[in-house]
Amino acid sequence: MNLSLKKKIIGLIIIPLTLCLVMAGLPLITWISNRINDEQTNRISVLAQSIVLNIQNNMLSGEAKSVLDLNRSFNTIKSVEHIEILKSNGEAAFRDLSTLNSVSARLGEPPYERTAMPRQEILSPDGPLIQEMLTTMKNVSYFDESTGFRIFLFPLLNEKECHKCHGSKGAVRGAVLISMSVEKDQQAIKSVKRQLFAGFIVVLFILAFLLWLALHKIVVEPILEIAKSAKKTTDEGFPSEPLKINAKDEIGDLAENFNQMTSTLKENYQKIKNTESFLNTVLESVGEGIVVLDRNEKILMANRFMLNLVNKDKEDLLGRRCYEVMFGMKKACPDCPSEKTIKTGRSATKNHTTLSEDGIPIHIEITSYPIFNQKGEVTQVIEKMAEVTDRIEMEDKLRQSEKLAAVGVLASGLAHEVGNPLTSIYSVAQVIERKTKEPKTKEKIELMKTHIGRISKIVQDFLNFSSPSPSRVSQFDIRAVIDSAIHISKYDKRVSQLNITTKHGDDLPLVRGSQDGIHQVFVNLILNAADSVGDSPNGSLIITTTRKNGFVRISFKDNGMGMTEEERVKIFEPFFTTKQPGKGMGLGLFVSYGIIKSFGGDISVESQKGKGAVFNLRVPCVEAKKVNHE
Repeated sequence: MNLSLKKKIIGLIIIPLTLCLVMAGLPLITWISNRINDEQTNRISVLAQSIVLNIQNNMLSGEAKSVLDLNRSFNTIKSVEHIEILKSNGEAAFRDLSTLNSVSARLGEPPYERTAMPRQEILSPDGPLIQEMLTTMKNVSYFDESTGFRIFLFPLLNEKECHKCHGSKGAVRGAVLISMSVEKDQQAIKSVKRQLFAGFIVVLFILAFLLWLALHKIVVEPILEIAKSAKKTTDEGFPSEPLKINAKDEIGDLAENFNQMTSTLKENYQKIKNTESFLNTVLESVGEGIVVLDRNEKILMANRFMLNLVNKDKEDLLGRRCYEVMFGMKKACPDCPSEKTIKTGRSATKNHTTLSEDGIPIHIEITSYPIFNQKGEVTQVIEKMAEVTDRIEMEDKLRQSEKLAAVGVLASGLAHEVGNPLTSIYSVAQVIERKTKEPKTKEKIELMKTHIGRISKIVQDFLNFSSPSPSRVSQFDIRAVIDSAIHISKYDKRVSQLNITTKHGDDLPLVRGSQDGIHQVFVNLILNAADSVGDSPNGSLIITTTRKNGFVRISFKDNGMGMTEEERVKIFEPFFTTKQPGKGMGLGLFVSYGIIKSFGGDISVESQKGKGAVFNLRVPCVEAKKVNHE
């Protein structure tokens, strides 16, 4: 149970006050009770002294009967229950005739008749009360719990005058026993207790109320003001004005310290906000995508470059897994760098390739860095994503240039080492052909010249592949080139079973480039599609043309055997082929790539094993070319 400060203060006030009043009241009640008892004892003492004096006087004058009469009269006093004159042995006096006879012998016969009565023991002679009185010869009293009376014993001393009748034996001849009712005194004590209790309660509440008012004003109100200011700071922010509490004590020091703490927190908070703003500015200014992931690969933060890279709003990214919103995948990327970083605590890098809205491959380099907690555990991961498409293309071009240079060196050597002997052989064949007259020999010479020509053409083509001669650039209709390429390709028996469909966009502009070169590229792509489809009766090739962003896009989509990712990456390299041995040299797509790039175009491929392939070409429009010149 949580108690408020007010309740605690009330408890702290009432409990000590109650204890103090109880500690002060109990002795007071005891003192009052003792005073009442003392007053009763004094009254009884005065009464007893009167009785003793009267007994002594009457006994000395021989008036024993007067003693009994006096005894009876004292018994009528209010609150006196019983008065008895006892002998020293505890028996009631005046019941036998021995003492009266001795008195009669000295003073003469009394005027009344004497009658002996049976002995009556009032108190045991061996009892503590009788013995204490005989020993101390002083008044003795005790409380009889069985009757509720207070019993008093007042000794009757054996004075010298008493020796005549009673003899000198024994210092105490008897005692006066007085039984007093204490009911009235007890009622008085109870009344006093009730009055004192009521007074204590009133005093308790008055003191408690006054103390509570004082503590509430001095302690509670200032603390509540501090608590209110603290809550307002939590809910609404830092106050514009400091807390004002006019107190020159610990409460005032607390308020002053609270104001200093609030001021310090405000300054530190502003520094943190400035640092946060600076870091956000830095992150937003970085020309690379940056995201922060938790251990479940959920996005906690993303900068503007990342949002632009994936073309999404921040609300669409935060709280979702990176591979879902960035790459549209249902599970983590293969060789995910974040997973490696979480497991190893070291940075990791991976290159990822995706497609833009235009279907153009985009290469992204993903590098992950760990964020550790105080225990050295990886709690979060920073991922840096940079688009490296230009770098990859430059690296590809560099590799192509290196390969092309190697091919050029090989082609030059081949042309020299093979071309010269072929020329000599061809000249000798011509001489033999002129000199011989045999038909069979001429037929063989003609066959030899044909094969020499083929070898020469291969060598020349090899030279053209490595160092192509400049092509004539012109403006032309891409649809006419496609139709011509299809028409020529159909003479090849491989294309006879291929179902070719064309889908041309509306209002296609003229394109600028090498018409012969593009024609050669289209024929090569059609023949490659026919080889990929093979003898399948359902083989198809769909050629689609569209216009977008200053380019005409030509798509060749077949349903052939497709290729793996490793094959797709190498498909434009020289001497790389996916065809059976003897069916291709691996130079067709390499040459096509060079032709398209030579006039500002682009060529790429999408493919999966068993799902066909799509070759995408982009050829610049005439309008785009004119705009660039302007």
